[in-house]
Amino acid sequence: MRHKGARIPDFPAIHTNPGSPIHDILEPRFDGVSTRLVVTGQENIQDRIEAEAPYTDINYMLHRLSLGDSSVLSTKHPMYGDFSGLPSDPIEALNLVHESERAFSRLSVDDKLKYNNDWKLWFTELLSGRSSSDVSEQPDGSGSLASDPVLDGVDHA
Repeated sequence: MRHKGARIPDFPAIHTNPGSPIHDILEPRFDGVSTRLVVTGQENIQDRIEAEAPYTDINYMLHRLSLGDSSVLSTKHPMYGDFSGLPSDPIEALNLVHESERAFSRLSVDDKLKYNNDWKLWFTELLSGRSSSDVSEQPDGSGSLASDPVLDGVDHA
């Protein structure tokens, strides 16, 4: 039984605005002094949520597991390799990764399909044909891929 003095909330008082499904995509940039976030695009998070929804169903995961696919248990994969050719400074590495993702997103659809729409495969191939000096030092001395012919035309903001 409800207490006579209990206050029943007014529904318009507790209604919240869900906001816009369009969100800015932010990437960190380090300018040598401080890190700032730069808007690099927009995405509809509702579309993204709906695209991932089938893969979060427990029945789907159990079915995949019964077929021998243990990747449904974890999305993290171990990484092994010689990383001596990559930038030693974490900030340079972060900027290199974001720059490569941005460059891949600007490739044509046909070029992306060659790499199964996975920028990591593209980036791996890009680095595999280079020596460590090619990756860490560019002709402009920036230590980035800014002068790379593959990345020409990419906004390096």
